[in-house]
Parts: sequence; structure tokens; C-alpha cells
Amino acid sequence: MKKKLWILPLFFLFFSCSAITHRIGESNIEKGIAIYQKRGLTTDGFRELIDGLECAPDSLKGIESLNFQYSQLLEQTNRLLEQKTYTIADLNALKLYLYASDRYITLEKKVPQLSLNSNVLYNNKIKIAKVFEDYVLNQKFDGLSRQVKLEKIFYFKSLITHIPNSKIREVITKLEQEISINLYITSNSNNRYVPVDIQNILIGVADRYKNKDLGNYIYFRGYNYFNQSYANNAYLVELSFYRFETPLLEISERKQNTGSKTIISQQKKLILTGEYKIINPKTYKVIEIKPINIENKYTLEMIKTDNTTTFSNEREILKKILEEKFRELMLYNLKNTKNFN
Repeated sequence: MKKKLWILPLFFLFFSCSAITHRIGESNIEKGIAIYQKRGLTTDGFRELIDGLECAPDSLKGIESLNFQYSQLLEQTNRLLEQKTYTIADLNALKLYLYASDRYITLEKKVPQLSLNSNVLYNNKIKIAKVFEDYVLNQKFDGLSRQVKLEKIFYFKSLITHIPNSKIREVITKLEQEISINLYITSNSNNRYVPVDIQNILIGVADRYKNKDLGNYIYFRGYNYFNQSYANNAYLVELSFYRFETPLLEISERKQNTGSKTIISQQKKLILTGEYKIINPKTYKVIEIKPINIENKYTLEMIKTDNTTTFSNEREILKKILEEKFRELMLYNLKNTKNFN
């Protein structure tokens, strides 16, 4: 009897979850149909429609709409494949066919009413692969900016998402090599009169994130040591610091443990200003100069009891602040440089 009492809640829980999933699927189907009615054949429309049928595979409305839209997409693809030249819009339409076909195939296992002609798809994929390949191989890249080449890389990658192509991959690899940026950091500042060794802190952070991918083919290669050979497309980031101060802002005192413990707090501010230059080490041309302005409040405490007196370690506090600020500079600020060729 106890077993039956446990089974009933589980049954109702499973049923309610299935019902919710089914309603979500029907909602997606309605969205997919609405997108088609408003915008025609689109990736968004097929995504909503197929996601909906995965949750509600018995929806006749969804099945009929998918079959109708897919048949239209197939007719459009057949017309496009008869052309001799192709626009970006044409290529995107062929990409949509590949996306919808791959999603359609996975859905066939759940929805018996769906059936895709695999021979037609196979032959069309061969033709589309040739269209994509010809388009990429006929592209000219001389004189293009790094940003334009970057956009072409992303677009070429989208062309081989559903159909791998070694020739297109070779073009992508060549472009990647051309636009990759390697950043090395260094400092020429004199830290003799400051309470922390800024250069050693900088080196420690740089070594921690050496060879970090910053995104968009920009790589941080660590600290620049003497007699170092640079990789291709290398840039040197030279940091200079002009002002280091830790002014006292406020002092306060409080007592604890019925007056047996006295805590004296000093609120201070770290101020570090300077600049960093991004330099081409082959030509020594400065391509960008940006300011460094670090301001960070921190608190020091002296704790005095009847028997002991302890102090905050100001050097360690300053070190942690600078490590975090240098980390932000290396991982986030450098990749936003606009003047890379």
C-alpha cells in the first residue's frame, strides 16, 4: 500500500511536467507559424517550429506547417542551384536549407509523419558545397582591413557548419594567420621610491596569463624579456607610471570586548597614473596611447589588546589591488585597441 502511495505523486508529477512541456511546444509552433507569415522562410521560424515539434510531436498543426515550409524551402533551393552567380542573400538561403534539413532529420525519429528524401538532400549538399567553395575561392583579400577579414572568417566558418570543406578551411586558416595579433607587455617605470614593486607585480600577472586568447584572434603572450624574438603580427605594450600615492583619507577608533581591544582604522586611497603605448616592434611606430588611472580605496587596521598589537600588511593589500587592475588591463582593455592593421 505504501508503494502505491509513493507511485501516485510521481505519476502526477510526470504527467504535469509532460503537459507543461507539451504546452511549451505548442507555443513554439505558434511562434514559428507567425514568423513565417510575417517574414517568410527564416532560420528563426524553422527553429521555433522544430523546437516546438520536439516538445509536442503529435501536433498536426506543427507537422503540416513544417512540411509546407520545408517543401517551399526545397523549391527555392532547387531554383537557386540552377543559377550561375550568387549573392550573400542566396548563400544565406542555401545555409537555411542545410540547417532546416539537419534539424528535420533529427525530428523524423520522433515524428513518423515526417519523411525526408535523403537522396535529394545528398545531391543538393554536393551542389551547395561546390557553390560555397567557388564563392570563397573567388574572393580577393588584398587591401582589406583586419576587421573585414575577421568578418569574412566568421562568415566562411558559417558556410562549413553543415558541410565540411577542406579548401574553405585552408582559406580560413590563411586569413587567421594574417590577422592574428600577439601582444607582449613591458614596463619602463622606476619603482625605487614606492612601497611595492610594480614591475614584479606586473610580471607575475603577465606570466599567469601568458598565451591567453583574448578573443577575435588577439593573443596575450606575456611579459617581454630582453633578447626575445617576436611572433608574427607582434605588438609591444609599454607601460609607464608617473604618479604613485597612498593619501590618508580618514582615521577612526573603536573599542571592543568592553574596552580591552582597541581598533584604529585608516582609510587610504591608492592612486596610480600613467599610460600605455602599443608599439610595432619592427618599426617602433606607436599605434595607440591610452591613459592608466587607478584609484582604489582600502583600509588598514591596528588592533591593540592588553598583550598584543597587530597591523594590516599594507604591501599585500596594495599588491592584490594592483594584480586585479593589471589583470583587467591585460584581459579586457588591450583587446579593444582599434588601430591594429
